[in-house]
Amino acid sequence: MAKKYEELDFTDDFMFCKVLTNNPELCRGLHKYTFTNRCEELPELLLGDEAAKIFLCADGKADDVSEEMKEFLQWMVTGHLGNSNLVKSLDDAVQKARDHEKWRLEYMTLLMRDNQMREEGRIEGRKEGREEGRMEGQKKGRIEGRIEVYRNLRKRGFSKKEAADLAEIPEYVVEQEEKESE
Repeated sequence: MAKKYEELDFTDDFMFCKVLTNNPELCRGLHKYTFTNRCEELPELLLGDEAAKIFLCADGKADDVSEEMKEFLQWMVTGHLGNSNLVKSLDDAVQKARDHEKWRLEYMTLLMRDNQMREEGRIEGRKEGREEGRMEGQKKGRIEGRIEVYRNLRKRGFSKKEAADLAEIPEYVVEQEEKESE
């Protein structure tokens, strides 16, 4: 029996793949590219979890997949049916789903909800960003004010340590200020 995505764990056999088109960085003439988990520092060391990522390229030229797979990839990109019974039945199922009013309504409802949630996330992110920016600006302003106090105390003859203690600035800021004033 099929499991829901949320119920899958690492002992289950499942695969996610991505169909790519016009991606010269990855699509180099093949239809199928399989990547496994391997240590970058020691390439001979495999993770051993048997997980793989498969990228399919519709515009491959090699004879590395079945004709049915080639037709499927072309259908994914162009919508052309070809001769494959699998592709024809998939196309029929897609058409039925598109024509099913209840499913269309549910899809549109979910799409609208997703768009609304995305917009709410943007608004919340902007609000948090402005708040963080304000706090960062206030912090920078306080430090700049203390540095100005330090400079004035130094002009009046206070030692570095006395001026830093009175201005309440850390030693690394004093060192940086001294380098900049040279």
